[in-house]
Amino acid sequence: MSQPEATAHVGDRQADPRIGERLQLTSSKRRDARTTAGASLHDKLRPGGVFAQWIQLYRLSPDLLKSTVATDTAVLPHAIGFQTAAADLMLVGSVEPLPADYPTLAARLARPGVATGLRRMRIRDVGDLAQYRGQRPRRVRTTSHPRRRRRSRRPGCRRRRAGRRRLLADRGPGHGSGRGPGQPGLSGPPAAETPPDRRALRGGWYPESVPFEPTWIRTPDEAHALAQELVGVAAVAIDTEADSLHHYPERLCLVQVADPAGRVYLVDALALPDLEAFRAICADRATFKVLHSADNDLAHLKRRFGLKFEGLDDTLLAARFLGVRELGLERLLAQYLGIQAVKSQQKTDWARRPLTAAQKAYAADDVRHLIPLRDRLLEEIRAVGREAWYREECAAVAALPAPERAPDENGYRRIRGAGRLDHRGLSVLRAVHVQRESWALGERRPPFKVLSPETLLALAVQVPRERGDLGRIPGLPPRLVERYGDGILAAISRGLAEPVGEPPRPPRRPQPAPPALLRARADALRRCRAQAAERTGLDPGFLLPQRLIDALAAAPPPDVARLAAVPGFRRWRAESLGIEILEALASAKGS
Repeated sequence: MSQPEATAHVGDRQADPRIGERLQLTSSKRRDARTTAGASLHDKLRPGGVFAQWIQLYRLSPDLLKSTVATDTAVLPHAIGFQTAAADLMLVGSVEPLPADYPTLAARLARPGVATGLRRMRIRDVGDLAQYRGQRPRRVRTTSHPRRRRRSRRPGCRRRRAGRRRLLADRGPGHGSGRGPGQPGLSGPPAAETPPDRRALRGGWYPESVPFEPTWIRTPDEAHALAQELVGVAAVAIDTEADSLHHYPERLCLVQVADPAGRVYLVDALALPDLEAFRAICADRATFKVLHSADNDLAHLKRRFGLKFEGLDDTLLAARFLGVRELGLERLLAQYLGIQAVKSQQKTDWARRPLTAAQKAYAADDVRHLIPLRDRLLEEIRAVGREAWYREECAAVAALPAPERAPDENGYRRIRGAGRLDHRGLSVLRAVHVQRESWALGERRPPFKVLSPETLLALAVQVPRERGDLGRIPGLPPRLVERYGDGILAAISRGLAEPVGEPPRPPRRPQPAPPALLRARADALRRCRAQAAERTGLDPGFLLPQRLIDALAAAPPPDVARLAAVPGFRRWRAESLGIEILEALASAKGS
């Protein structure tokens, strides 16, 4: 341990194959790697022998992963890396070059079982297999931020930058650039003096043949070609980007797709007339569709393109069944994969073309890591025996209908302050609200960007009759008076013309207080839910939502079979909580 380049690793042998029953040493120098961790590997290989190692990337830290690859490639100079999924790496290496018998390989690839397995690694023929020979995997920055950074004018920052430049100069050419001499790879051993790259991979290793930049799909021919490429894959990650902040009604602008090998495709929903090419994949149960918080994305795809979905994996639901409290995708990626997501771009204009570099990076990162995240979450779900629960809930989400949204005719009633208006004021408010909706649809702008709710309320309170009076209304500058003045005055006239005796809204009916027995049942169910949540570690609102508590308190089922038939209750709740719920309902006493 006196050598500065030596590192000791003690840990799980399954996570690090270089660790034996006792401590072993790994060195960054090529000669040391042969005499320590790789010595036994080098000595045990017979002439012409091949070494294969399967590495699950999410189990290893970036430093340990780099050390593993550096050691193996130092001992085995002829090494190839196969990306089997976004969280798995297969290293195959030998001491001497291996001849490639392509006719024999073609015959083996023709076997159905072999072909199916290799197709999941994007290998369809001998040509695809040959592309891996001599390829060097590249490091991928999962954050994907633009490389250009804003320079600070503070002297301290300039000194730190100058110090880093001197440090990189001392370390030799190629370091810190992600490429060039000294970068560890699978086509040869790294330089002995090259320290770890600060921008090393944090999310996974991708072969050079897998482009990190997303591929645009803008034409029907490109969509059909992508659909053919995805036939037979085990899983497809999907996400959507819609815009309701800059356009009205809401527009589906982009559909992101990622395959198990890490390839990302940006399907331009504004350029394509439909997504018929992907209908078969969406309905194929053998290909899992992996989404995060799938209900909103599926609603967009069903409503806009009429797609139907089978075989859904929702990483948010998976995290719920593990009792995770922070359910955002950014937090899950950091917790389970150690990946730092890019900065959110949700409030940007997704209908504008071309997209910015930050938007493309955000869109790609939303799907690039979903499949390995799903795999990691599924491992824990199976460990706690809740996969059947999870599958049932995913199937229910996939089957949810997505009807067209009906016009909100009573939206004016929810404007703050509308409850204080009299009948005449409500009639005026409704008329200008309807007029604003018409303008918003014609201009394809959100209604609040046409006239604010505060401006509508002020119009209903002051009821201006002349164009000159509009200038005193808050939120109506001269440019808006010039643009909408005549229409506003006409809408006010229509509102005033309504009969005074006919209120624009029905009278409120007082809601009777729930009977004592119903309150007692609801309280008993909430106590039962709290106990079950503490026992299972699940969120109480997810374990037994309030809507189910209200339904069960109003009509208690007599047995578990009837309990499971309650709409939205699910079999997994009946199997895990059925007896407790029935006992809680039976114990409730009303006064």
